[in-house]
Amino acid sequence: MGKPKILIVEDNEVVLRMLEAKLSGAGYDVVAVANSTEAITLAQTESPDVMILDLGLPQKDMFNTIRDGFGVLSWLPRLLDENATFPIIVHTADESPDTLAFLQKHKPYAVFQKGRDLNELVSLVRQALARPKAA
Repeated sequence: MGKPKILIVEDNEVVLRMLEAKLSGAGYDVVAVANSTEAITLAQTESPDVMILDLGLPQKDMFNTIRDGFGVLSWLPRLLDENATFPIIVHTADESPDTLAFLQKHKPYAVFQKGRDLNELVSLVRQALARPKAA
């Protein structure tokens, strides 16, 4: 079995490179994208083990329906085969009541606040990978 694959979806180049370096250094195979269209495509074709998703992505996609990280989180379960699901860790600085309500409704595996120690994110990824698979 190869290294676990982590799909990072982040539009801020500096943050993306920091996440990529930290997770690659922790031994993961990292695929990184910067928009919702690529996120959906790679989620379907690359079969990641975990996705780290920024909610504040640029608002564009090929059909103008999945415009940002909110759209990815809400649409992805509908687009994937039920056996192809994986934990999604939302990476955001947004703590607004609307965002918190959205997250409560769509139930990502975890929410990791931007600005926290990335070692905590690595631990969270390990926990997500160790969780029992849904039957």
